[in-house]
Amino acid sequence: TEADPNMYANSASPVMTMGAEAEIKRDFRQGLMLSLTYSLQHSRYVDNVDSLRHVPNSPTQLGSLKAAVPILARTLQAMTRLTVEGPRFDRFEAAADPAQGKTDASVIWDVVLSGEAEKVGVKYALGIYNAFDTKMNVPLSVEFRQRTLVQSGRTFYLSGAYSF
Repeated sequence: TEADPNMYANSASPVMTMGAEAEIKRDFRQGLMLSLTYSLQHSRYVDNVDSLRHVPNSPTQLGSLKAAVPILARTLQAMTRLTVEGPRFDRFEAAADPAQGKTDASVIWDVVLSGEAEKVGVKYALGIYNAFDTKMNVPLSVEFRQRTLVQSGRTFYLSGAYSF
């Protein structure tokens, strides 16, 4: 809200979204898994009389391809995910605002090795998120000065757990 920009409030303008999602997934014997997902949606303001432009931060298309491959049964597995996100409009949706911008589409690739040593109660994972080091912009809301924020590039992930 304008009185407290750090407080979330729903838009006063109703939004209608129509779309569909689909997933094709196959789990094979020995732990191999393949999955393909796709989402198509269209969001628009209801009863818009040219005072509002496009709904911000609402991508039209999203998709992913995921795979998991056992290397040493449950001791070591490789997983990968390729995610594609369509462009998103920024927050300047009112006709009186500056021209509404749009982010670029992005492709993100993640790779993780994980496993467990059941007899000793140890689980572990090592991964690379955003392996392509894609510079992806995400639209921000009104409490920020800039239109978009560049997301972290390539990051590394290390995790471990011990159970007794």
